[in-house]
Amino acid sequence: MAGSFTRLRRSMIEAGMPLGEIRRLIAELEDHRADIEADLVAEGARRADAAREARRRLGSHDRILEALAEQPALTTPTQRLCPRLAIFRSRLFYALVPALAGDTDPRSPLVKWSAAASLSAAATFSLLVLLHTIVTVA
Repeated sequence: MAGSFTRLRRSMIEAGMPLGEIRRLIAELEDHRADIEADLVAEGARRADAAREARRRLGSHDRILEALAEQPALTTPTQRLCPRLAIFRSRLFYALVPALAGDTDPRSPLVKWSAAASLSAAATFSLLVLLHTIVTVA
């Protein structure tokens, strides 16, 4: 049964939900489905029929995702505005490393590395936005 929520997991990530919450929610859904199946089998249903009925009772992935998306506590404001920023956010931290370390000398290897990391993150982000635009428009 593990992995049957792969599409839902991917959609939750794309919606910008925190990974920890995604893992917790998927685990809950898998446990709930297993409980429903076990109850149905205990009542005399065949395993395949019980699995099908459990999926039906839980609802479609789209319906589950819609219900979760209505809960603003599952996303941060930035993730709600632009889910693609989640990829960029971690790299953005590297641009702040020199300031956090108190190093402002432009010849410093730390400053040069941070500048290079920032430029590569900006280029990557720009390409991702362009690809996202192309895919969603097409």
